[in-house]
Amino acid sequence: MLSFQNMVITNFGPYKGTQDISFPQNDGVDIFWGDNGRGKTTLLNAFRFALFGTIQRRNNALNTLMSLENHEAREAGEYGFSIVLHMRSEQNDYLLTREFIPRQGVSVPQSEEDYVKRQYLKKNGSMLSPEDSEHELGLLLPEHVSRFFLFDGELLQEYEELLIDDTVTGERIKSAIERILGVPVLTNSRQDIDMIHSQLSKQKTKAVRDDDQTQQFSNTLDGIEAGIDEHSRQITELEQQLKEQYTEQVRIEERMKSTEQLRSWQTEIENFRKSLARNQQAFDGQLLEMKAAMKDAWRGMLKQRIDECLTDVRERMNLLEVKQSRKTITDKVISDLRKALEDRKCPVCEQGINGAVLATLSARLQESISDVGLNSDEKRELTEVTDRLHKLTLMLKESSRSKVRNIENQIASLGIAIDEDRARIKELQQRISEYGGNEDDNVRDLPVRFSRVLQKIDNLNAAKRGELAKLDEKRKAKEKIMAQIRKLEGGSDLRDATQRLDLCQQLYQLFEEGVAKYRDALRKHVEHDATELFVAISGDPDYVSLQINGNYGLSIVHKSGALVPGRSSGYEHIVALSLIGALHKNAPLRGPIIMDSPFGRLDKTHKRHIARTLPSMANQVILLTYNGEIERSIAIDELSSHLLREFSLERVTSMHTHIKQGV
Repeated sequence: MLSFQNMVITNFGPYKGTQDISFPQNDGVDIFWGDNGRGKTTLLNAFRFALFGTIQRRNNALNTLMSLENHEAREAGEYGFSIVLHMRSEQNDYLLTREFIPRQGVSVPQSEEDYVKRQYLKKNGSMLSPEDSEHELGLLLPEHVSRFFLFDGELLQEYEELLIDDTVTGERIKSAIERILGVPVLTNSRQDIDMIHSQLSKQKTKAVRDDDQTQQFSNTLDGIEAGIDEHSRQITELEQQLKEQYTEQVRIEERMKSTEQLRSWQTEIENFRKSLARNQQAFDGQLLEMKAAMKDAWRGMLKQRIDECLTDVRERMNLLEVKQSRKTITDKVISDLRKALEDRKCPVCEQGINGAVLATLSARLQESISDVGLNSDEKRELTEVTDRLHKLTLMLKESSRSKVRNIENQIASLGIAIDEDRARIKELQQRISEYGGNEDDNVRDLPVRFSRVLQKIDNLNAAKRGELAKLDEKRKAKEKIMAQIRKLEGGSDLRDATQRLDLCQQLYQLFEEGVAKYRDALRKHVEHDATELFVAISGDPDYVSLQINGNYGLSIVHKSGALVPGRSSGYEHIVALSLIGALHKNAPLRGPIIMDSPFGRLDKTHKRHIARTLPSMANQVILLTYNGEIERSIAIDELSSHLLREFSLERVTSMHTHIKQGV
């Protein structure tokens, strides 16, 4: 059983300088407390780099080893990093060192190519060769099963999707699970038997040809054997193509994961460019409006003077209009006076008027005619004043001062928006550059390529099934011929070959049955142990167990016996954790579990239950979390004596984190 004794980190990520972490050797849980951004995921990558020389690349993870240099150390002229991991397995002591350092002759490295990775492994104090060290590390903890030992909350989502996936992806996770459970040891032995079976079959065929009594079947057997060889060859080629397509599938999946953030940034850039184009168009339109408005801008500047003139004009016009209105009033009086003069009688009482009164009325009529109304000059003045009033009013109405002000405000707002769009585009382009991608990378066709690969895999599997069916038919036909041959009781060579082949067939069948029974037994053990963990974590009396399928997918069983059709993300999380814990209990290969933020989507009760079950998942559990994800008081209370040691990731600067034992 593998256990970590000590790890020394030098200038890795935010861990500036040399920092030494010692792990207690009792079974239990060690907790590293650190706020987001303090280096919890980087610490997980430190274990991964030490064990495999690689890092976990995901959406926001650092994409190159060079980017994991401590920035402050680099500015001080210290380049690269190193990790030393002290481990024990059974009775053996291992000291593993991995370095990422500048190549000889490179004083200031500028790219990944300016660095070299080096690995050193000591076993019980003796340095191993590179080949032996790789072999030894592969035995201690193979990289293809590392996802079950080093994982974070985000990777649990991958398990959750795979648990219910019965396609190619489901087959892949099934294969990974069976590797950790040791099934390939049996399947490889079965393949060896299959190869021996083929050799013995050919020996028997040769014996048949050499036997006089069975010579008549020789040609038939030759054709059948040729068919068997051809179908076997086709199957081998199809399996090789399938292997290549599975590799391509994994490569595209990893590319899709690593470019998810890149695609997101590219989409953002496109959106900001569209926004920039719209804002620029509006900006140009407002400039044209401003140009037009400025033609009459002088009017706004003369508004006060126009207002004063308008007041004077209105006063004079009012006077003229009053005088003009008097004529309307007196016209009736004059008309009546004229009628009285003509009729020589009062228009009111209709009494006659004497000469003296007529003389007086005549004089008054002349006065009224002369005093009432506008003279020609006044009439001309009224026309002019009216025109001036109209023009002045129009000038005020058309005053563009406020319009110009509004346009200025819009231009200013659009200018700010344009600057912001350009700044965001530049920022996103810089992010893409730092991420190691290119804005022009054609990443949007990855889903199409992925779909094509899956289709190829389906087609190849269909072709393989067809070839297997044909191979089975040929083998059955051969068996019929051989049965006839056995009835003829040929020579001793034939009998010996037949006995050996029969024995091999029996052994092959035993292995087939044994592997099937072993798989069934493993699934039942995994189902049982996963159920125990699930019940302990969920705490829901309605959910009594888990049910496993052929792909190691787990379904929740209700107390009524029915399967729970729809599960929340929280319960998917719990099921995934239960599976991982069960796999560790049943795997021949045992080792530490390192968890980064496994509580994210769970409520306080389930967090408490998970903390309580952590010691039962593995002998050595290293938990990377923060106080906001699970309260420290809860962790201490639930872990109790199983909590071995606490570490805190303390901020020194934004680029420097110090690992301190204790909280």
